[in-house]
Amino acid sequence: MTRQPAVPGPHAYLCFSLAQGLTRPLTPMGLAGIRLMGSSVAGAAGFRVPEPRDGPSPYYEAGQRIYFDLTSVLRSRAGRAIVPRIFDVMEARSASIMRALFEDPRFAVTSKTPFKLLRHVGPIVLRFHLPETLLRALFRPDVALGKVEQLDGNLKATHEFPAGATPREKLDHAERILRTELFPILPNILPPVALGFAMMGLVRKLLGEQASWGELQTIIRGLPNNVTTEMDLALWRLSASIRDDPASAVAFTGGDPAELAESYRDGKLPVVAQSGLASFLRDYGHRAIAEIDLGMPRWSDDPTHIIGVLVNYLRLDDPRLAPDKQFENAARDAEEQAAVLVAVRGPRVRSTPGS
Repeated sequence: MTRQPAVPGPHAYLCFSLAQGLTRPLTPMGLAGIRLMGSSVAGAAGFRVPEPRDGPSPYYEAGQRIYFDLTSVLRSRAGRAIVPRIFDVMEARSASIMRALFEDPRFAVTSKTPFKLLRHVGPIVLRFHLPETLLRALFRPDVALGKVEQLDGNLKATHEFPAGATPREKLDHAERILRTELFPILPNILPPVALGFAMMGLVRKLLGEQASWGELQTIIRGLPNNVTTEMDLALWRLSASIRDDPASAVAFTGGDPAELAESYRDGKLPVVAQSGLASFLRDYGHRAIAEIDLGMPRWSDDPTHIIGVLVNYLRLDDPRLAPDKQFENAARDAEEQAAVLVAVRGPRVRSTPGS
């Protein structure tokens, strides 16, 4: 897919797929999915999207990689104030390059007021009650977490394919989700995440150089309710079950992951391994390596990678390296680091007016 910028002259592009940690090209299905999702977001924000399958106007592709035109962000005072701060947390290298481009006269500010931004963002804020969601996450994080977990259950129930659906019906079902049902989910999920980033920024501002980025990362790594951490622990528990079952242990110790995956698909693994892996994939089989690419096989389609992780877990002979111990250590380190920041560097926080 090729398109020319609507406004001539120099443009700055962000490689979105690289910012997501993906260095290789995306599959055609993955690109098509991102185009539809981008169109859904742009349409909800009041931007005109003539053909959703082509993506919104800032969307570009080159070498089967995803790019977004950031020129309007660089030329906007509001964009300069907001977007680099977001990337400070998620992709610091891009934030640094953005700020360097602020000095480039080709990207001088042409939009000095936030009215254009508010015209597109304001209706979304009101429609989805974002201030209420933010306040709930700030003062009742347990309730906010419960709503996200409830949303997860609802999604699994409502997005199942109808029984007996044809391939065409399945494709239409998936496209409808990406075009119309995906964006309304985000306002329920992203505000608590944004609040977390804001709180981290506030801590860094209050403590300044007294708190290094590494110290804050120590606290973040030990946070509970991390989906990936919970998945790793579930996989570790499965490996322990396999280790304790003689038949499963024999099959997996030194086994070839591809052959074991084939045995799993045929239902021929030992009972403990077969049922345990099936249970794990019911919860996490929708995930994958490079999972933003919808064209990549999910683990439920091909569990070879997960089985390879299990085989490696069974080789661990040092209990200190076990994932559960690693997480326990991370949680303890987080508590200790937080206590240090409060005890040693807290006076500056406590002396802040209104704190």
